[in-house]
Amino acid sequence: MKIKEFKKKIEEMTEQELKIHGNNLKDELFHLNFQWSTGHLDDVTKIKQIKRNMARIETLLVEKRSGVFWKKRGLKQPESENKSGEAKR
Repeated sequence: MKIKEFKKKIEEMTEQELKIHGNNLKDELFHLNFQWSTGHLDDVTKIKQIKRNMARIETLLVEKRSGVFWKKRGLKQPESENKSGEAKR
């Protein structure tokens, strides 16, 4: 998947979906690292791609929690996105 497509896809996700997707990427990274350590991984660039995608998801989560995501796009923050009123991690 291309970077622009991936960014657009994750921007449309809710915080819960982003957390789930991030956890799936962590699992995939674990398995890739295991394959790499045993010498069975053919394409080591997948590890770098997974790490970058995890960072993109984490950045987006922080932006959504703090309200920066909505301000950047000139949108009003939905009430369901900001239940606590402050950014928590």
